[in-house]
Amino acid sequence: MPKDEMTNACPPAGRIPPTGGWSPLDLEKFEKFHTLATHGLTPGERDAALASAMSMVEASGMTLEEAIGLLDAKPMLDLLAHLRPDPEPYNEKDDAAERDAEIARLIDLYGSEEAVFAETENELALDKALDHLSVRVKYVNQVTGEPASYVSQLAGCERLYNYADLSASVAQAARDAYPMPEDLQGVLEEVLAWDKLAEDRCNFGEYQHGPAVQAREALLRHELDTRRVQNWSDFAARAEWARSNFEDDHIAPRRWQEAIQDRMADDMAILKRASEAELAELDMEIEAYEMLRGMR
Repeated sequence: MPKDEMTNACPPAGRIPPTGGWSPLDLEKFEKFHTLATHGLTPGERDAALASAMSMVEASGMTLEEAIGLLDAKPMLDLLAHLRPDPEPYNEKDDAAERDAEIARLIDLYGSEEAVFAETENELALDKALDHLSVRVKYVNQVTGEPASYVSQLAGCERLYNYADLSASVAQAARDAYPMPEDLQGVLEEVLAWDKLAEDRCNFGEYQHGPAVQAREALLRHELDTRRVQNWSDFAARAEWARSNFEDDHIAPRRWQEAIQDRMADDMAILKRASEAELAELDMEIEAYEMLRGMR
C-alpha cells in the first residue's frame, strides 16, 4: 500500500530539465558557490556554500574535480559566448503576448485548460503500476479548502532524474506499466512526447511531471544511452539524442560525453559487421545463381 505523510503544504512546482541521463550543471551558480566555499567570511558560510556546490556536482554526475576543471576553462567558454551573435533584447510585453497566444492555441488544440492537464493514458498506466511504491503527501487545497494528496516520491528513490537513482522495483514497474518502444526511434519519440507535454503545461504556470513519469523518463534516457542498436535507424536516433545533449546550453558531464561516444563507436562496429555479413550472404547467393546458370 502507498505510504502517507501529512502536511499543509501545496505540491512542489518546477520543471525537470529535458536532457540526457544527467542533471545539467549551471556553471555560473557553481562558480559562486565555489568562491564562497573558498573565500567565505565565516566557517558557516563556507560550509553551507560547499554543501550547495557538492549537491550541484552530485546531481550533474560529475566529480568535484571535473566541475572545478570546468571553472579553469571558463574564460575560453566566456570568449566563445561573446563570439556568438547577441540575442534579441528581452521584451516582457512581447513575451506575455506570445505566452497568451500560445495558451489560446493550446486551449483550442486540447479543447480546454482542464484537458491540457487531464492525465493521459500513459500517465494513468504509470500511476497504477507504481501506486504500491508511492509515498503520498496529504495537504489542504488552498482554493477549495478540500483535502487532497500528491505523490512526493517513490519508495527507495531519493531522486528520479538518472537511471542509477531508480530502485530495482521502481525501474521494473516503470518498464512494465506499458510496453517499451521496440526501437530507439520509438524511445526517442516517447522522450520528446513527455517533453512536449511538460512544455505545453508549463505555459499555464510552473509544472513538473509526477514521480511516476520521471521514473519512466529516466528509464527511457538510459535506453537511449545504452541500448544496443539493431539497425541504422537506431543509430540515427542515438545520434540525434547525442546531438541534442551536446548542443544544450548546459554542460554534459565529461563521463557522459565519453560514454555516449564509446557507445556510438560500438554501434558503428556492430552495424559494420552486420553489413559485411549481408554482403557475404549476397555474394554466396550470386555465386550459387551463377553455378545454376552454368549447369543449364
